[in-house]
Amino acid sequence: MPKRCLVCQHERPHVFSWTALLRLAPFRRDLLPPLHAWLCSACEAEADWIGTGCSRCFRPLEHMDQRYVKETEQGLLCYDCQRWLEWENKRGAGSVLDWNRSVLRYNAWTQELIARYKFRGDERLKYFFAAVIREHARQQGIDTGQIDLVTAIPLSSGRLSERGFNQSDLIARLVAETWQRPYRSELLQRQGAEEKQSKKGRQARMEKILTMFLNNPACQADIINKRIMVIDDIYTTGATVHAAALALKRGGAKQVFSYTVAR
Repeated sequence: MPKRCLVCQHERPHVFSWTALLRLAPFRRDLLPPLHAWLCSACEAEADWIGTGCSRCFRPLEHMDQRYVKETEQGLLCYDCQRWLEWENKRGAGSVLDWNRSVLRYNAWTQELIARYKFRGDERLKYFFAAVIREHARQQGIDTGQIDLVTAIPLSSGRLSERGFNQSDLIARLVAETWQRPYRSELLQRQGAEEKQSKKGRQARMEKILTMFLNNPACQADIINKRIMVIDDIYTTGATVHAAALALKRGGAKQVFSYTVAR
């Protein structure tokens, strides 16, 4: 287990446990140690975990004006997801993204961790981010055994060359391994250069969704009638994961879900 807090780097006190010793825990090297092994108590208090939210995108609803929250048969929907539902209904082809789950609110603490990982190359954080997704899915009671394939949002070739790695791919590989589900990195191909979706108007985002991703022809047979989990780092407007889900559904996927570290 990590000896120092992942965030502040202060040494974490070792807590002796006869139970752990009898289970030989000190001699096991877990792929993803439990969450309490990563953070000191002070830094753990800074993390803002999302426990409940919109039934589709998991946006926290407690501070949202309740006039914009709608009760449905599937649960409470935030205003954004009501508009996504309208978009799906206009298309007349059924649900695109079945649901998204996010683990952490994108506060200053989470933003700094993700920046360290994506832009400053602190690769250790891939283990922490995969661990928080694993623990969150367990707490939410998600049956990961029903997932047929795990994949990640791909980067454009330019962004991949600039950064040197796909941050979501590294997390997704670990998530798939701990869930014991097959991982396929090449299901989707990104078209064109990446642009910040949050800086676009809604109409521009809707148009971009239709062409953002293509299914990899070499993997076409692999996704037919499959339940697919898409992993990404941040859910902002939802446009990226909806675009990925749309491409996979067009290719024959039965259901598409997404999990993000933050939103």
